[in-house]
Amino acid sequence: MTHVHALTGAESPPGPLVIRTIGVMDLKDALARGMSDFSAMPTHALFLCLIYPIVGLILARVSLGYDVLSLLFPLAAGFALLGPFAAIGFYELSRQREQGLDPSWQDAFDVLHVPSRGAIAALGFLLLVATNQPDVGRGTLARDAVETIHRWLLQQLPIDRVMTCFHGGSAFGDPCNCRKPQPGMLRLAAETLKIDLAKSFMIGDRWRDIDCGFNAGCRTIFIDWGYEEELKRDPDFRARDLLAAAQLIEKLEQTNNART
Repeated sequence: MTHVHALTGAESPPGPLVIRTIGVMDLKDALARGMSDFSAMPTHALFLCLIYPIVGLILARVSLGYDVLSLLFPLAAGFALLGPFAAIGFYELSRQREQGLDPSWQDAFDVLHVPSRGAIAALGFLLLVATNQPDVGRGTLARDAVETIHRWLLQQLPIDRVMTCFHGGSAFGDPCNCRKPQPGMLRLAAETLKIDLAKSFMIGDRWRDIDCGFNAGCRTIFIDWGYEEELKRDPDFRARDLLAAAQLIEKLEQTNNART
């Protein structure tokens, strides 16, 4: 898999930090929300399946004196490989809950079966993913974990290339010109793959995606999941989901072809 990075450049300075004191009631509220989420979608079976083997090995070592701690490394390595794949399913469950749905564990696999997975590719467009992964640059997430997810996505979905910005951002001493909303990734993709950005669409569900598309000269489509985050610019179009965005692009292309 190819990862493309823009050269380091300037980034707009971050806004002032807002610091709020956390009290006991905040902690109680956080715990209550966590218990509510756990009750709504229990993951205790998975949790216990991960924790019990480790606890069992430690207890065996302490009580029996067997040299079993060496097994912790392959066990942990296996969990590290499974983690990125589980994270994609958990993201799908979280997304459905944000839409007010009541998903079950089987819905975690819906990401593989949505009709939008091939709709855009069927239109003849190159399908690129531009993603910010600042946690890698900030040292809180392993790059291998991100690349494992990307390799799996490339195998499962008709994606032509994943463009990734691993920089941590100016506030962390790692500025760049590729982190969305800056257009570095899109411009480099256009140069590398000979893409006409004016005839391209930037589809996203956050203000950074929409601003990145505008800054690169693309037409923009906003997918509104109902996040509590305001857009900074109005998108060219709106869609309820990725499939609707693909259908919108198809209509726009048919209209353009009819005019020509």
